[in-house]
Amino acid sequence: MMNAAGKSFTGVFGALAVLLIGSGSGFDVPAWAATDAKPKPAAVSAKPPKPGVKPAAKPSQPPRPARKPAAGFPGFAAADKGDWKEVRRLIAQNPKAPVAKVMTWMLLRAPGSGASFDEIRGFLEANPSWPDRATLTRRAEEAIWTTGDDAARQKWFANGKAATREGALWLAAQAESAGRDAEAAKRYRDLWTDETFTGDQEKAFLAAHGDWIRPADQRDRLERLIWQRRFGEAHRQIERVDADTRALAEARIALATMNTGAANTLLRVPKELRHDPGLIYERARWLRRRDKDDEATILLLAHKGPRPYPDLWWTEQAVLARDALAAGHITQAYDLAARHDLKSAGDLAEAEWLAGWIAFQFLKDPGIAEGHFQRLYDAVSTPVSKSRGAYWLGRTHAAKGDAAKAAEWFARAAAEPTTFYGQLAGQRVSTPVPPAAPPVPPLPKEATAWVRSHEFASLLRQFDQMGEERLFGIFSRAFYYAARTDEQRLAVVETVSGYSLSQGVRLARLLRQHNVPDTVLAYPVPKWIDLPSAPAKAIVLGIIRQESNFDTDAVSSAGAKGLMQLMPRTAAQEAKLMKQPYAPDYLTQRPNVNVQLGSHYLDRLLDRYDRHPALAFAAYNAGESRVDQWLKLNGDPRTGEVDTITWIESIPFKETRNYVQRVLENVEIYRRRVGGEPIRVADNP
Repeated sequence: MMNAAGKSFTGVFGALAVLLIGSGSGFDVPAWAATDAKPKPAAVSAKPPKPGVKPAAKPSQPPRPARKPAAGFPGFAAADKGDWKEVRRLIAQNPKAPVAKVMTWMLLRAPGSGASFDEIRGFLEANPSWPDRATLTRRAEEAIWTTGDDAARQKWFANGKAATREGALWLAAQAESAGRDAEAAKRYRDLWTDETFTGDQEKAFLAAHGDWIRPADQRDRLERLIWQRRFGEAHRQIERVDADTRALAEARIALATMNTGAANTLLRVPKELRHDPGLIYERARWLRRRDKDDEATILLLAHKGPRPYPDLWWTEQAVLARDALAAGHITQAYDLAARHDLKSAGDLAEAEWLAGWIAFQFLKDPGIAEGHFQRLYDAVSTPVSKSRGAYWLGRTHAAKGDAAKAAEWFARAAAEPTTFYGQLAGQRVSTPVPPAAPPVPPLPKEATAWVRSHEFASLLRQFDQMGEERLFGIFSRAFYYAARTDEQRLAVVETVSGYSLSQGVRLARLLRQHNVPDTVLAYPVPKWIDLPSAPAKAIVLGIIRQESNFDTDAVSSAGAKGLMQLMPRTAAQEAKLMKQPYAPDYLTQRPNVNVQLGSHYLDRLLDRYDRHPALAFAAYNAGESRVDQWLKLNGDPRTGEVDTITWIESIPFKETRNYVQRVLENVEIYRRRVGGEPIRVADNP
C-alpha cells in the first residue's frame, strides 16, 4: 500500500513524466531534453490537475540504515587527543595487529608526536600505498634534523628534491659549500621568491643568504605575493624594492582590497608602468566589482601583452563575457572568451567551449566554433568533457551541412550514455549505443583475490565494525588508488559499496576518470529509503545522488543537511506546510523524513515552474529568485522564447550549470533503472 508520501509523489510528478521519459528500446531520447531545438509552448504548458499534498506517513522502515555501533577504540581516541605516550603503549601491547599499524600511521603523521626520522622513513618504504604520503614525507624531513645524521640526510636528499623549506635550505647550503655557485644561486632565489616566511624568518633568511638575492628576485617575490593575495607579506616586501615598483605595488594592493584611496595610488604609478599586466588586471577587476563592465571589458580587450596567472584573468573574463552576452554585446563576449593564455585542461576547456558556443549559437559561425570545440575535445580526457566537445562538434558539422561528420561526432558523444551531452547525442544517432549503468560485469579471479588479500580489505571491515567513518573514507580512497588495473578498481568499489553506500558512490565516480564505464554501483537504489513509484523515484534518486552521494550525515559548509541537503529553515517550512512533526536532527537521523520534506519542496518548485525540470532543478540549487531573474534575462524555455539547452548554458553560475546537467543525466539513468512508461518527446534538430 502506498504511503502518503507516495500519493503526493504521484500527483506531483504525473505531468513531469512527459518531460522525463523517452520512448523506444535501447538508448531512448533523454526525456528532459525537450530537445536542443525550441520547444513547442503548448506541449510545455499542458498541466493536469494536481491533488492536494497530504502529510507524510511515518516511515515504514527504520529511521536510518543499520550501522555498527562505534566501539570507541581507545587507541584512536588517544590519537585524536594527541596522547602519543598512550598510543605507543597500546601499540606495544599488540604490535602486529592491523589497528596497531593504523595507530602507528596516525602517530607518524602528527606534528610533535616525537616520531623519529628512521621510524617515518621505514614506514614510507614499507607501505607505499598507505594514504597521505605527502604529510609523512614532510614529517620525515622535519625529524631528520633532530633524529637523523649527516649520512641519512645525504641519502634522503640524494635526488635533489625537498618537501620542506628546511630541506630546500639544506640543499642550497650543500651546493654553496661544494662550490656549485650557479646551483646554489638558483636554489636560494627560488626559495626566496616561492616560499612563505614569517617576518622574523624573512630577516633571518636575508641576513644569512641575502647576498644571493638580486633586485629582480625581490620584485618577483612581491609579484607573487600580490597575485596570491598575501597582502601582509607583500606590505613587508614593498620595503625591499625600488620606488617605482613600490608605487606600482601599492596601487595594485589598493585596487585589490577596494581601498577608497585607490585612485590616488594610481596617480603615483610611473607612466612607463601603467600598462603592467598586474595593474591592468586589478583595474579591470576593480571596475567589474563596481558594476562598470563596459570599462573593464575595454581595458581587458585592449591588453595585448602576457597574462600571468591566466586562471585569475579567466575568472574575470568569464564573468564579463557572460554579462556581455546577456546584454547583447555578442562580439565583445566572444573576444573575452577567446583571448586567454590558459594551459590547464579544466579552465582551457571551459574557455574554448564558451568561445565556441558564442560563435555557434550567437554569431552563427560554425566554422569559427569548430576550431574552439576541437581544441576543447583535444584538451580533455573525462567522459563528461569528451562528450561535451563531441556533441558540439556534431552540431557544427550539421550546421555546415556535413551529415557524415556530424554523425561521426554524435556517435562519439553518444558512446558516453551516462553524461548530459552523451544522452543528448543519443537521440541523433541510428547506431546502437552502450546501455547506461549496466550491472557489474563478472570480475576475473585475479582481481577479486587481490582485493581479498589486501590489508586494506581487513582494515575496512574493522573500521566498519568500529563505526570509524572518517578512517573508512580515507582508506577506501587509498585502496582505490592502490589498484593497478580497471578490474581491481572495480573490485575495490564493489567491496567498499558493500559497507558504505556513500563511499561506494564516491569511488564509483572516480571510475569515470579512468574511463571505466559506469555500472549500477554508481547509481544505487537503496532499499532503506522510502521512495515513491516511478517516474518520481528516478527524480528523487537523481537529486540525492548529486546532493549527498547518499550520505545521510552529509552537512554542507552552508548548513544544508542530509540526503537531499535541506537547509533547516526550508525543512521547517515544508514540515509546517505538510503538518508533519519536525526537529532539526530529523534531517540526518531520519533519512525518510529528509526525503519527504525535500520532495515536497521540489514539488512546489515544479509546480511553480510548470513542471519544467531544468528550471526546478536550478531553483533547488540556486534559489527561486535567481531563476526568476535568469528567466527575465535569458528568456523562458517554457514559451519557446529560448531552447532548454541554451537556457541551461546561459546560467551565470558554473556550479548551477553543472548541477542541472548532472541531475538531468542522473534522472535519465535512474529512469532506466527503476522503470516508467516511455512517452516520446519530439526531437526537432
